Amino acid sequence: MSEIARLGQYPTAVWVAEALVARHFGGLDGSDFVVEPACGPGAFLCAIPREVPAIGIDIDPKMVSIAREVTGREVYQGDFRTLELHMEPTVILGNPPFKMDLVDGFLDRAYRLLPEGGRCGLILPSCAFQTASRVAGYAEKWSLQQEMIPRNIFPKLSLPLVFAIFSKDRRRTLVGFALY
Repeated sequence: MSEIARLGQYPTAVWVAEALVARHFGGLDGSDFVVEPACGPGAFLCAIPREVPAIGIDIDPKMVSIAREVTGREVYQGDFRTLELHMEPTVILGNPPFKMDLVDGFLDRAYRLLPEGGRCGLILPSCAFQTASRVAGYAEKWSLQQEMIPRNIFPKLSLPLVFAIFSKDRRRTLVGFALY
């Protein structure tokens, strides 16, 4: 198993990020502020329109350097769960490593950072939503929407995938879920 796969890291292709941004975040404008929390080489940063302020964060100094060069945006080295930020994002968008304790830590931080109406869109393994108790836990804070995406967007990945949007609002709706 490769080191990337062992760590649960599957860098997103730019075309995938562009398609997801266009489909779910097409209304972004200069009043938004986007954070890509585990940016790797910066695919989602590339997909965000240039007029929309955005930064990346990654724990790996090699990825930080690559993302800065590829995207021309500010990219910080650190752990999204603990890195001090001096701005309030309206959108958190990306593809975190597929480790559920890490994903849950990212979601906890996203909830603290986002204003009411803020959204967090993540590529996740579908197992993130396989138990009613996990979904109910997320639904205590978020409205949730998910849709299946093909696993073969990542070579050699065998996990079924979803793109999930966590919206910080009072509605607590579930879209794409049944019997939860």
